[in-house]
Amino acid sequence: MKRLPVVAVCAERLSLNDVKALARDLHGNPERIALWVEEMTACDDRRAMMNMAWVLTHLDKEDKLDSLVPLRDKLIDFAMGNLPVRRGIILSLLLDLPAGSDLRVDFLNYCLEHIGDVTEHDSTRASMIHLSARMCRPYPELMGELNRILELLPPGLPPSIACAKRKVQCNVAPGFNGGRSGR
Repeated sequence: MKRLPVVAVCAERLSLNDVKALARDLHGNPERIALWVEEMTACDDRRAMMNMAWVLTHLDKEDKLDSLVPLRDKLIDFAMGNLPVRRGIILSLLLDLPAGSDLRVDFLNYCLEHIGDVTEHDSTRASMIHLSARMCRPYPELMGELNRILELLPPGLPPSIACAKRKVQCNVAPGFNGGRSGR
């Protein structure tokens, strides 16, 4: 497989301006974005992989919809793998995509099992809560299961996890009225 020259660029330390410039270079080119994702998932350089994922998070909404939605399954499989980088950056890419019409039960199970895993970063666990809620939303029995799992989380959670838990539980609470007081 031919390596993209961008892997060499991404193997270096990048500034936010560099990341935004690379994202602009990818704009409107779904084939190049697909090659970028392919290269990222096959890359053995930890820094390059992380930087490539970081660039993908800076794509505009249109590019994410056009280019990353067809690659959702590949990104999910990558997120569930044994990653040498923070899983949260890949999950944040998935959070930016609209919910798919087909439920990936393996991914839902993965998220539900790892919500309480203290070896995962806090932001990763918070993203898993949000993704689980999105996947469970059409299924009341699965929302109940998610709510039970969230109830089992210990008190004194880090702020990101506590906030995600609270938001999801507010949306599944009986009589939830969208946060309005009813006046």
